[in-house]
Amino acid sequence: MQVVKEHDGGVVRRVRLVNGDGELVTAACRFLDHLVDRGFSPHTTCAYAYDLRRLFTFLAAAWTGTSSGARTRCQMRARPTRRCTRRGSVIGQAFCRT
Repeated sequence: MQVVKEHDGGVVRRVRLVNGDGELVTAACRFLDHLVDRGFSPHTTCAYAYDLRRLFTFLAAAWTGTSSGARTRCQMRARPTRRCTRRGSVIGQAFCRT
């Protein structure tokens, strides 16, 4: 699964989530389009796309039984994000180490 950014003049205009077969993840793409339509920052939209990619990867692993749910949850908590921008939120507290 990967995040695909469409640029226009150096600015991200559209963000897509594509599965391993190269097909769009429709529900995620509709949500990301909604964020763009509402005027969210390209950085915010990209951050949501990467969060969705991570969520779908976790769900796929849990669904196929490739890893135990408890172990996968611990791996997700231990895996830091690139930037800790949500320190005040519950999600930010789980992922951001100060």
